[in-house]
Amino acid sequence: MNFLIDKFGTWDASNVEEYFKAYAEYLETVRSSLPDSAFSFAAAPWHYQFQDHHCPHDGWVEHMKVWELASGERKQHRQIQIDLRVLGAFHDGYLDLRYKNVRSYALSGQPHGNHHGPTRLGHGDWLIDEVRLSENHLVLHEILFSDRGRWLIEASDILWEWKPLN
Repeated sequence: MNFLIDKFGTWDASNVEEYFKAYAEYLETVRSSLPDSAFSFAAAPWHYQFQDHHCPHDGWVEHMKVWELASGERKQHRQIQIDLRVLGAFHDGYLDLRYKNVRSYALSGQPHGNHHGPTRLGHGDWLIDEVRLSENHLVLHEILFSDRGRWLIEASDILWEWKPLN
């Protein structure tokens, strides 16, 4: 069950506060099950304040890297890590996300977009996201993009950092 993603395109202005309140209450119920870093990202006061420069809303994907980290004598011990860099909506910094020990991920969308015309390529704007506890008791991060992209990443943790542009 999600709280924000499926409702985003049809939000009734009178219900928006209810959606965010329900999501905040949910986060508190799973707080002890989420790693500190993932919880601090999900519950950060700036996360859904669209005028805050740290907020991912309207940010653009700069790059995403999927790694298979290997160890062991034959490099037989494998872990997936995903690094994501998002240019902030105000173009004054980056939100760097690192998904540790990825268990599953699904990236879907139409990265060439339609509604911005032929000169606009990419995933579009980061519209909304939410962090939940998966059925496997891992961190589940779902992101919705303006060009109909939808990403779902299940990992042991989300490490994050805001890096201002110099």
